[in-house]
Amino acid sequence: MPAKAIRNAVKAALQADAGITAPIDLGRTTAINNGARPRITVSLLSEDVESLYADSPRIENRVASLAVALHEVNVNGAALEDALEDGAEAIRVAIMADETLGATASETFYQGFSKDLSGEGERPSGSIAVSFDVHYQCETFDFIPPDNLDDITGGIDVDDDGLSEADLTATYTGV
Repeated sequence: MPAKAIRNAVKAALQADAGITAPIDLGRTTAINNGARPRITVSLLSEDVESLYADSPRIENRVASLAVALHEVNVNGAALEDALEDGAEAIRVAIMADETLGATASETFYQGFSKDLSGEGERPSGSIAVSFDVHYQCETFDFIPPDNLDDITGGIDVDDDGLSEADLTATYTGV
């Protein structure tokens, strides 16, 4: 699956950067109250089909919205913002060093970052999400009918209000 391959490629790029030492979790959920260490999460937030590249086999050009978030706890004041912003820059540099993410993508574009800070409670915390658009191609598999499928018939009715209804019937041998 392309999403998993992209997340794994991003994790590998981050781990290859000697300046990034925080544990890296794939997916949007992580336990951030695990002590003073920062953590990084890698997730794909959305995916859109941009265009059709080829018809048979069907190959689509897709764009995924990638978020790499750095979560920091137990850092006070301006040091928290500095740590988050420095971490965001390290993430951006590590990912943009190979815009193809190890040949997983055709290109990657940096989109920016958003920061969230909380001074409530005993442990100040914050996170910064660095956003990228990842462009890649994906082959979608055409429907392969079973050997005993004889016929598919159907139709689409559109009423005066523009609402449509589809009716399909499949006929199988030996069923």
